[in-house]
Amino acid sequence: MSRKKFYHGSIADFKEINIYFGRTETDFGQGFYMTNTYSHAEQIARRNAKALNKRHNSENINQAYVYVYEFDPDILKQFNCLEFPEIQKMTTNDWIKWIDFVLMNRESNPNKIKKHNYDVIIGHTADDFTSICLNEYILGTYGTVGSEKAKLRLIDMLEVKNLPSQICISNVELARIIDIYKIDRKVVNIC
Repeated sequence: MSRKKFYHGSIADFKEINIYFGRTETDFGQGFYMTNTYSHAEQIARRNAKALNKRHNSENINQAYVYVYEFDPDILKQFNCLEFPEIQKMTTNDWIKWIDFVLMNRESNPNKIKKHNYDVIIGHTADDFTSICLNEYILGTYGTVGSEKAKLRLIDMLEVKNLPSQICISNVELARIIDIYKIDRKVVNIC
């Protein structure tokens, strides 16, 4: 068994993982997201705190948190897992599957209905630039939405070499297992 560290950036000070806490219209749907990069988790924590302060026109949130988990990632594969290849191994077909999956999960979901049957999804995060490209695709900028031509143009536009990886846990039992492996909670100052 080879243990690795995973990180979760948040404005919430919590004791245990709640897979239903976040929004549903995210890359891999509602769930508990982690990354294998501390700096990415810290960036998410800061961004969310600043966004909430801006939304409420205040500076009330002046700190956020990065939760640290250490476990063997093979635990994840004991559940119904969708895993996209590493960036350098992604084929055109893999990117098309990733695009379709992310777009499906980002669609409006007012009833908060889970759109897939996976317990865990491992893949690449759609950063701000990727989100802009996805929105342009939806608007038809790259061609007819849903067409292979438009998807291939979208793939050409993505700056994929810098996309960090993410893990989305959407199974309560798995979340309880991961909770056992929490080893630290670091405070991130927002100022």
